Amino acid sequence: MDALEQLREQALKAREYEHVVGECTLTLRLPTRQEVRAAVHAERLAGIESGISAVLLQDALVRRGLVGWTGVRECHVAPTDSQAPLPWSRDAAHLWIDANPDESDRIGQDLMRRLGERADRLESAAKN
Repeated sequence: MDALEQLREQALKAREYEHVVGECTLTLRLPTRQEVRAAVHAERLAGIESGISAVLLQDALVRRGLVGWTGVRECHVAPTDSQAPLPWSRDAAHLWIDANPDESDRIGQDLMRRLGERADRLESAAKN
């Protein structure tokens, strides 16, 4: 891994945090301002009534921001008794989000709060 790739990995890791749901630990990554803009464009949220667009953006950011997990089992995403571990993948993440809408909403609200805090820190640092 070259120096630039190492720096990129450090920058990505710096935006990650964990969210615990029972026995599951989800790894999320806060998006950059550019990634939020890209999500708004990709989801065609510009011009939609602000309350609806905020909810849709929150969902889109959770779907993009969930980057890993431990402890997730098949029974967490499907009506089964299977305790088999479910390896993380983007498709499996979407299954988890769809099967856990209330928790996904809580994650989205927390993600938005963290985004606001991060923006405040960046703005404050830019002023100094």
